[in-house]
Amino acid sequence: MKVRLEVEKTELEFKFSEDNHQMFTSENLRIVNPGNAPASYEFRIGRNSLFEFNPRVGSIPGFSEGMVKITYTPLGKLQKAQDKEKVIL
Repeated sequence: MKVRLEVEKTELEFKFSEDNHQMFTSENLRIVNPGNAPASYEFRIGRNSLFEFNPRVGSIPGFSEGMVKITYTPLGKLQKAQDKEKVIL
């Protein structure tokens, strides 16, 4: 039987609110393992990615879930800051 993971959302929108004076913004992504066996994941990103995944690699036990924090840092990569950005999973 094939092991698979499900994500709570397939699209996240990163927004900078007016009261956010930091140079980054983050969203949490819930990953669910509906099966009875452990399932591993890995987010593969380019060297100059504006996104950071924490943890980038992991394993979710059977019938469990985990969280991954995704951080968007436009200025850290010498890019122009925008009010919002999307990542599609």
